[in-house]
Amino acid sequence: LIAAGGFLLAVRQHVGERARQREADVHQREADRHQREVESRRRFDESFTQVVANLGSSSPTVRASGAVALLTFLRPEYEEFHSQVFALVLINLKLDHDPEVARLLGRAFEETIRLQLASDRPDEREGALKLARVNLARVDLSGLDLSNADIAFAVLKRANLRKTKLFRVKGIEVNLEEA
Repeated sequence: LIAAGGFLLAVRQHVGERARQREADVHQREADRHQREVESRRRFDESFTQVVANLGSSSPTVRASGAVALLTFLRPEYEEFHSQVFALVLINLKLDHDPEVARLLGRAFEETIRLQLASDRPDEREGALKLARVNLARVDLSGLDLSNADIAFAVLKRANLRKTKLFRVKGIEVNLEEA
């Protein structure tokens, strides 16, 4: 009886120890996942800061590489940062850039605007889309719903506006040459 009781006590302790070990393993995996997220965000911040710096460089080559690098941040794994990329692209489209950099920024805009308009997050879609004073020459906006957008003083020269909804768009002195 004493031996059986000792055996049951040992089994109970073993089961309890395994449960504590499983709980410790789950806690460790959660801590590791959190650490990976923190590290991923840190790497993103460093990379994004470098892209911003490159776009402001005096070298056309460095500016072009910054514009190309923006496309990297439009991958699905960076979805939480798409609105930041969109804001950066918009700001840069209001500045004068070399034709090649402007073309690359236009390409980034094509992707970011589609992601932005497809977003179901209300914080990213509140209010009218503000595209005033942006250079969207030769940009493909086909099929987009730009209703209520502000396009005052925008350059949409040779832009593809096929099937684009422009209901109640606000704009003065918009360049729509060959659009």
